[in-house]
Amino acid sequence: DFSLRGRLLFMPTDNLTLDARIFYSTLDAGADYYIALPDGDLNNISAPLNPDEFGTGTRDIEEYALKINYDASAFEFTSATAYTSTNNAYSGDVDYSPVPFFRVTQDWDIESWSQEIRFTSPTEQRLRWVAGFSYFKRKTTLATTPELNFGFGYIPFPSVTTDRNNEIGVFGQINYDITSRIEFTLGARYDSDRRKQLNVLTGGRAKKTFDLWQPKGSLAFKVTDDAMVYATIARGFRSGGFNVPSTVFAPLYKQEESTNYEFGFKTSWLGNRLIVNGAAFYIDYTNQQFFFLRFDPVIMAPVQGITNIDSTEVTGLELEIQARLAPGFDVTAGVGLMDSKIKKFSEMPAFVGNKANLTYGWSYNMSAQYTKPLSDD
Repeated sequence: DFSLRGRLLFMPTDNLTLDARIFYSTLDAGADYYIALPDGDLNNISAPLNPDEFGTGTRDIEEYALKINYDASAFEFTSATAYTSTNNAYSGDVDYSPVPFFRVTQDWDIESWSQEIRFTSPTEQRLRWVAGFSYFKRKTTLATTPELNFGFGYIPFPSVTTDRNNEIGVFGQINYDITSRIEFTLGARYDSDRRKQLNVLTGGRAKKTFDLWQPKGSLAFKVTDDAMVYATIARGFRSGGFNVPSTVFAPLYKQEESTNYEFGFKTSWLGNRLIVNGAAFYIDYTNQQFFFLRFDPVIMAPVQGITNIDSTEVTGLELEIQARLAPGFDVTAGVGLMDSKIKKFSEMPAFVGNKANLTYGWSYNMSAQYTKPLSDD
């Protein structure tokens, strides 16, 4: 694994800043190190790895970004431009046995451009605002070739799809100090994502536009100079898309939408040497996207895909503490509790009542940091 980062920060005037960055990474690794469970016990890994060929995976990433910041006194102008290219190659024995029966190769190439323009007001005024727009363009080519061997050589069953999407977003937000202790926030964002898919081998085409207005409202009350409580409600959005052609996944998966409610507090004690923050939240998902594998009996291979869970709810609590125990010595600790429930799942009704994917119960974290200046300069 080799990576390289570079950055050039240029300030031609007091008001203008140019920030250019480059990143390159290459990875050469193994893949598909799976074994069959001899007795169905998930913790029994005594069986040896015994494929007829070990899997391989490679990945190359190139990223280039330029951020331009200009302070025009009445507002601040920001432009962020980025380009990313990712190339993945994979091969593996997916019967997980020494018998040369079933293997898969896959090449996945992604190329994307993004551009964001943002205007921001000065922070010291009573009415603060931000407005802008974004553009994102991506092309993805996925070539998957399962190969079956019936004793007279491998027979390929290739699949090649090209996905393109063009996303445009506009956004704005205002923050207004109703009084010296009450702040009101109102924002909105609109995203429109036009997606197209081409099945290179069959010539089949599909296209769909996903879009949503996403409002946000928040009210914050400063109880004292060192304590604040707030309440927020906001809409969220994740674009839909197309699955790789198969007999086990629907060609189209829907956009994911969420309504988020959060109530919390932020406090500072002992002259900012102790900070205690907490929050409670509730998220109501519609068509939550769920990524998993299914076995396709036509090609005799597992297929990756996304489906939608009709309705899911997630509730949680978070508490964070930051403490400066001595000059330069900081400790941070946090605890979280999350619960979730699948309320409706048309495609797999047997899972209704279960927890949603990628959610946990309790979580904990702790960190410590000591900083010592090397000089007074």
